[in-house]
Amino acid sequence: MPALFGKNLDEDAAFVSKLWSELNKKTVANVGPAQNPSEDHFKPWDCLKICSLCDSNSFDIEEMEYRKGDLITDPYQLNSIQHLLLNEGSLITENMPIDQSEWPVMVDIKHRRQDAISSFQEGRALLSTSPFLDELYSNLIEFVVPLDRDKPSGYDSSLARGVIFRTFPEGRTGLLAGFQLAHGLGHQVGMSLFSIDSIFDSDPEKEIFYEVRHDIRTAEHAFVSATALAFMTIFSRSIYGDRARPFISDDHVSGYAEHLPDALSAAVRSLRNGCVLTQFGEKTVNGMASLIY
Repeated sequence: MPALFGKNLDEDAAFVSKLWSELNKKTVANVGPAQNPSEDHFKPWDCLKICSLCDSNSFDIEEMEYRKGDLITDPYQLNSIQHLLLNEGSLITENMPIDQSEWPVMVDIKHRRQDAISSFQEGRALLSTSPFLDELYSNLIEFVVPLDRDKPSGYDSSLARGVIFRTFPEGRTGLLAGFQLAHGLGHQVGMSLFSIDSIFDSDPEKEIFYEVRHDIRTAEHAFVSATALAFMTIFSRSIYGDRARPFISDDHVSGYAEHLPDALSAAVRSLRNGCVLTQFGEKTVNGMASLIY
């Protein structure tokens, strides 16, 4: 399978995992032992603590115990996360396309939605069919927070690095969950790349036409979205094979295009037509284009 950054996906996984490890170490060092007693242990909320716009002294979320990469189901932990998002952590959702109140945390998932937990587990198992996605998910993702909304949706933020916030609608299969996890993982990788390169020689805040959704968004937003589509395409290929053109009827996936690589192709065109890319940015977009079949 074609690669995004290097000669093959194994090189890509090693590159991103090293980048991620260095980012986490820098974050922990910037937080300092006073705010993070576990000096060598990265926590996603550390990203908020070093944000100049956030009053880190107001943090009251307790140290969370979780299995790396798992879905959070403990109601006390989920309630603490909901409180964080509505108060001192509101910056996480500040620039989201809909109001945070429409994406409440599903605090009672363990008692009300065992099917959602099963969907997550199935989706995670499907993600492991791609060694590339499986390795990156294991290395990068700290945990997944379930959201209580009927529509397949969610968000990711550089202020909560390693956390995927996603819905698990009733009556949907693990296939949807797998695509949602691949999507969130792609967002996380796309955002992290800005820590090593500006990606654009043009203004990253310039608004461009994004052909995939037929909307106007910033170049930076379009790049992160395109990276997510690249990861969804890799996931699709790992399940259906290189030559298959499956029609995936789930509206979360088919809403992009009848065929995922067609959506990725539109994303690549949008970036090339609307932006001036750096050398690394061009290399990455070329890698995305190599996944189109």
